[in-house]
Amino acid sequence: MRLLLSICFIAILTCSVSFKGYAQKDPKAKEILEKVSDKYNKMVSFKIEFTRNLTNNEAGVSDDISGTIYLMDNLFKLEFLSRIVYFDGKYMRNYDPDLQEYTINVPEGEEQELNLSSVLGLYKKGYNYQLSEQDSKGFIIELVPENKDQSFTKISMDISKKYEIRSFTYHEDNGNLVSTIVDKLKELPNAKPSFFDFFQANLTVIDSVDLR
Repeated sequence: MRLLLSICFIAILTCSVSFKGYAQKDPKAKEILEKVSDKYNKMVSFKIEFTRNLTNNEAGVSDDISGTIYLMDNLFKLEFLSRIVYFDGKYMRNYDPDLQEYTINVPEGEEQELNLSSVLGLYKKGYNYQLSEQDSKGFIIELVPENKDQSFTKISMDISKKYEIRSFTYHEDNGNLVSTIVDKLKELPNAKPSFFDFFQANLTVIDSVDLR
């Protein structure tokens, strides 16, 4: 999917931003992130309509692509780039309606970035975090990976006063800013696990490719 986009997320300023002033684990930021995580975890299931934006100021690039993701526990169904993607907690099945075929693989990269459940738990391991801004509308928290071999320098998370994620942005090494903006959030209290089951979706399939 990253190749299909031929672009990725957002990178705004240069990657030479200094994080020397950061508390390793800012207690205030942790408190906010825990409240956000708790709010989403209390929902049986929910649907997010989102806009994926790639911006590179130096290259003069700014592109938007819309999509929808449905989540329940560690399951998700993603409608994005004319594809339908199902994740059963272990493997991802990426269905192409035009070709009537699907690929099976382990989610990584962009697919993981779009999975809000994965994003919500980032602060628990492998990241330092800091509350960088706060106003009457909400908070900006920045998460910096402890592993410097990552392809991005930080993640900026925009959180409302209701402890809902408004957007999160990956600041990539190549100068891209890759953002996911939450356009609409809807709780789905009556959702069933079968909704996330590829094999119960009654899709027409003529071929499959196993990339595991």
